Amino acid sequence: MDKSVMIYGYNQIQVSTKNQFDYRGVPYPEGNISADYNVFFNRNLIEEVVHNGYVTDEDKKIWEEADREGKAD
Repeated sequence: MDKSVMIYGYNQIQVSTKNQFDYRGVPYPEGNISADYNVFFNRNLIEEVVHNGYVTDEDKKIWEEADREGKAD
């Protein structure tokens, strides 16, 4: 079964693995149940954006920088 995820962090380090990921999310609609339910993933795994939520100029800047870095790889 597929489960929706709500993103709540950018450029996150997973403490247990020390790996860096584009995003940290939690199951939706449940939210932040505990650290065991955190989902770490990179942007290439996003299949669909259901809702953008609150977007600021700072968010847009982060996304633009990530797009530039992604194209450099």
